[in-house]
Amino acid sequence: MRRKRIPFLKEKLIFTGTIYVVLYNVMTKKKRVIKAKNIITNEGDKWYAQRACGETPAYDFIAGGLKLGSGTTAPTKSDTDVETYLSGTYKTVYTGYPRTNDPDPNNTGSGADIITWKFFYDTNEANYAQIYEFAIVDQETNPNAALCRIVPGYGTAKTSNETMTIFINHRTNGV
Repeated sequence: MRRKRIPFLKEKLIFTGTIYVVLYNVMTKKKRVIKAKNIITNEGDKWYAQRACGETPAYDFIAGGLKLGSGTTAPTKSDTDVETYLSGTYKTVYTGYPRTNDPDPNNTGSGADIITWKFFYDTNEANYAQIYEFAIVDQETNPNAALCRIVPGYGTAKTSNETMTIFINHRTNGV
């Protein structure tokens, strides 16, 4: 009896990224939301693939954190850090993140197939007039790799009257 060949399904998995920066003024109770796209780096692609296969990733971004910078060079797949680090802005990943289906109502980009990373800055942290870039890295000093890097194309100002919550969302799409 001849075996029937089953065609192999070739499906690609694409990760896309969006950042939501939520600035909340504690004095006026007003909220500003800034949205931009982000690029997942080559090492970020590998990290997600290794995690999906139950392997130990080469770089530990969960134990790493977010760095803010003032560089304006467009992000690339080979980025490993922010271009120009803003001193004192390194922040570890918020407890319980990364996660899917983020229940935080300020994250309007969450969903069942979206991996959310969350970072929080209080009123006394990261007070800069022009924040131009963001990157999730494996460590604060001399990072070896970045999971993603974001350069929205415009600066974000944060004052001492504001808290800042940053949601970095990565959507998984099979195509």
